[in-house]
Amino acid sequence: MPVMHGFTLPEALLAVAIGSMVLLAGSRLLPVLQLATLREAQVQNLEAELWRQVFTVGKTLQRAGYCRSECTLEGLRLLDSGRCVIVSRELAPGTGTEQVGFRLRGGALETFSGSVNCESGGWERMTDPASLRVEQFQVQRESRGVFAPRLTITLRAQALNAGARVQQLVHSVSGFNL
Repeated sequence: MPVMHGFTLPEALLAVAIGSMVLLAGSRLLPVLQLATLREAQVQNLEAELWRQVFTVGKTLQRAGYCRSECTLEGLRLLDSGRCVIVSRELAPGTGTEQVGFRLRGGALETFSGSVNCESGGWERMTDPASLRVEQFQVQRESRGVFAPRLTITLRAQALNAGARVQQLVHSVSGFNL
């Protein structure tokens, strides 16, 4: 009697059919996974951009009121219910006081250095309103008795390429020189 090796035709056809179904299911699942990964990456990028902006504002707020010599201006002014912030500080001894401002205007976070007025022009955008719409920017000052005041920054924005997802960050720093 001859020795038979291998699979019979029905077994081979069944194996090919099962393999085809697995590949077809995988080919339908891959685009869904790629889209979910892309959306999550967009959310991560939005959050990283917001943290970068919040840390920039926070670091400037921590330096508010720092003067080695005599300060001539108030260290921190919160205008328009905290939606416009003007920080005064001395960069180097004897150089005078520098002012830096932050405000929300036209869906963008803006900054200005020099003689700051919240209503004046010439502010530079820190965010691009074509890709990121800032919906809220606010700084609140909380007095804490003998301790340095707490300055809380709230920033809420939406990336225009990430659908309708809105991200909000709240970050607090201490105003040691205020």
